[in-house]
Amino acid sequence: MGDPSTAGRVRDLVQLIAYADRLGGSLPALDRLLDGPLAGLFGGVHVLPFFLPIDGADAGFDPVDHLTVDPRLGSWTDLRRLGRSVDVVPTVPPSRTW
Repeated sequence: MGDPSTAGRVRDLVQLIAYADRLGGSLPALDRLLDGPLAGLFGGVHVLPFFLPIDGADAGFDPVDHLTVDPRLGSWTDLRRLGRSVDVVPTVPPSRTW
């Protein structure tokens, strides 16, 4: 994800670590912030848990489904769109069944 021309340089850029629901309110809103007022400030964003549900007992680190983006935040399409402007590192909490 992100601009391929920045490959190998991302570690030298400031990375944002954020819950999408707490900074922006959703994945599309986070994308608008990073493409608007925060443009150029971050080389990537580490999106804290966005799987269903984001508001479980462990703040999203206890998803019931690792394949479904919580619809209150957006969709996989929104996450891919976010990756067009910055590199995206998703948090993938361990599954209780692994």
